[in-house]
Amino acid sequence: MLSPVFDDPNAAQVITQREIGYQKAMQKAGTANRARVLRVAYDAQLRPQAIIELLKQRNRPRAIFCWSDLDAVHVIDAAMQLKLRVPQDIAIIGYDNSSVAALKTVGLSSIDQSGKRLGSLAGERLLSRISGRTIASHVLVEPSLFIRKSH
Repeated sequence: MLSPVFDDPNAAQVITQREIGYQKAMQKAGTANRARVLRVAYDAQLRPQAIIELLKQRNRPRAIFCWSDLDAVHVIDAAMQLKLRVPQDIAIIGYDNSSVAALKTVGLSSIDQSGKRLGSLAGERLLSRISGRTIASHVLVEPSLFIRKSH
């Protein structure tokens, strides 16, 4: 998994949760021994070069799950600069299922966390609290994978 380095623990909460999910998924798949979290600079000016250096390593990963589609697009760009074929030489999956991921020229496989659905459910739960609900309500919204050419 590719994750940025953050100094601010509050800013890193989403990233940390995605890392935990990645580790659990790798364990569930029986591949926990192959799970690695690779850290790159969060700084927008340093990140692209850090990703290139990562992909130049002899033991570079054959597949990378990125904490966001934005970083995944940087990985695709770095792979192209290094003449690596996506997905034949390196498979890449992002997280967010952004509109950029769906562009034909990008073709990024991505996990969709159902942001609209989560927002709708949060609004419904808030309104039910305002209306007097006192019992906690827990809802699990499973993310889905949109498969495109990068995997």
